[in-house]
Amino acid sequence: MITKMNIKKKTLTALSIFALLATTFMCWLLLELVALVSIDDAMYAGWTQHGFKYFIERNIWHYNNFNSRVFVHIVMQLVLFFDEHLYAIIFPFFISGSTFILTAIIKKEWSLYQRLLASSLSLFVFISLGKTVLTDTAMWVAGGFNYVFPLLPVIAFYWLFCKFRTKNIALTYLIPLAFLAGATTEQYGMYVIGLIVMTYFWDTIDRKRFDFRGLAYLTASVLGLLTIMLGPPTLSRIDQTRRPLLKGILYNWSFLGGKNSTVLFPILFMLFVGLMALCKRAKTNETGEKTKCYLYNPLLICGIPFASIAAVFAAFNNYIVSAILTFLYVALASVTFMIKKETRELGKILVCGFGTFFMISITTMAAHRTCVPCILSFVVVLSIMFVDTFSEVNKKALCSIAIAALSCVCIFSYVNSYIKYKEENKFCEDLRNELKDSSETNVIELNFDETYHVKNRLYRNKTLVDMYPFYPFKYFQEKYNFSDNVKYSITSEIYDVYNICCDGTYSPIPAIKKGSSIYVPMMFPHYKEAMHKEFWASMLYNREKQFVGISMNGKVIYCKRAEILEIGSLYFVKLDYVLDQWEYDCKFDAKENTYIFTTSNE
Repeated sequence: MITKMNIKKKTLTALSIFALLATTFMCWLLLELVALVSIDDAMYAGWTQHGFKYFIERNIWHYNNFNSRVFVHIVMQLVLFFDEHLYAIIFPFFISGSTFILTAIIKKEWSLYQRLLASSLSLFVFISLGKTVLTDTAMWVAGGFNYVFPLLPVIAFYWLFCKFRTKNIALTYLIPLAFLAGATTEQYGMYVIGLIVMTYFWDTIDRKRFDFRGLAYLTASVLGLLTIMLGPPTLSRIDQTRRPLLKGILYNWSFLGGKNSTVLFPILFMLFVGLMALCKRAKTNETGEKTKCYLYNPLLICGIPFASIAAVFAAFNNYIVSAILTFLYVALASVTFMIKKETRELGKILVCGFGTFFMISITTMAAHRTCVPCILSFVVVLSIMFVDTFSEVNKKALCSIAIAALSCVCIFSYVNSYIKYKEENKFCEDLRNELKDSSETNVIELNFDETYHVKNRLYRNKTLVDMYPFYPFKYFQEKYNFSDNVKYSITSEIYDVYNICCDGTYSPIPAIKKGSSIYVPMMFPHYKEAMHKEFWASMLYNREKQFVGISMNGKVIYCKRAEILEIGSLYFVKLDYVLDQWEYDCKFDAKENTYIFTTSNE
């Protein structure tokens, strides 16, 4: 006999499945806009197209010179073998899958529909956070794998760890998994270490004895992390990019919740947690009487005034107060969650997520994208709390209003992002088609006006010219199979631009005329060297923090500030300076609109 309760559960399960499919489709639709011309993605994708031996050689070079995250990069390269299409399909499951597995740890009593609903909600919220999150993660395959994907293997390991850690036989497979989880990235390696340490800390308190098997898991995860931390490029970056912790925190805050953020996410986090802390549920006491108690510690209600104060200060561009209030509130939430067994796992995720924010702030290599593990952790916690709260509260009107309000905010933000990504992606599509066709035409046509606004066009991937001079153009050649002597034909309606050819090799960056002077790409004096695959460029600044030059493999191109022309993210130096400092013969071919350079010894 089918009861009303069974019908209700089946209906809720069907609706939650629909919600997960809908949000997965929305995420897929957004990612299908990605044209695979992002420089990192082109580099890694090219390594899969020239045989197994070349694949291994490039990854060994990558570990020793570029980045020591072996696990995530190998998985990413295998996915990039199918271009962006496979990535667009699997990326949604990085988030929804992590949430679903986490609910199996945190909420063992939940029904299937609750797990699916929390999974779809976390994905929905994440893809609605706007350009500040999406551009540096989801819309960039390498970013998605470095800052979002690792949460999935970490949480998958943690689920197995929580379930089987007390069994000796589990050591044989859990230890290798702990090693892999630690070897994901620097941030997520510390994440899994934090989960293991906190789990055994509370185990020791609850059971009044220490389980020495924990040392094996902890050692394995630490060794995994050391494969990254002791890698030559990591050591080099740490040594060269240290900075005071406070400066790093304030820098990252501009992305996490400050002026560079489209959504003041920490403020919203405090507000929503505070609102959910107001809610109560019915509970049967020892005498059989039903009483009402708070779902979460009532101290968390202070998130509402905290968020209000932080919003007021943020409106006047004072983000330090917002930062301090968030730090205090997250600390309060973490402690109150972990004290209570029922919510302890939520506290662990908050601590580990927020810990990644502080960990990466000590280095100048910490771009804003490194805040994403923290934001993702907050999103997952909020989603689980949201479903938990409205599963317990019987006020249907309140539930409907809250769900409708959240859905409207997310949809508005998502649609706005989708439209802008679609508009800006046209250039990427055109460029990819040019690169593909160049193997037949031997010419790549570029419109300079559509490429130099890199710092202003925030909804575009970093492409062939956007990442100059930090990557060699060889990576695009490997991916799209065009030759060394391909010609770049560059036009502009704004500037007088001229093509450049050096010893038979054309440049995708043109020469620019300003006033009576001709400017050439700043890296031009080492242009032939920069065409090789193994090089590393870094920017040089003076004491006033003005850009003054480029260092490439230890070779410095340095000149006076007055000699530098900056357009978008591109830097140029006067042609007279280049001819004076380096031995080039130069002539201008008016018919081809090209400056032709030859080295004096040829």
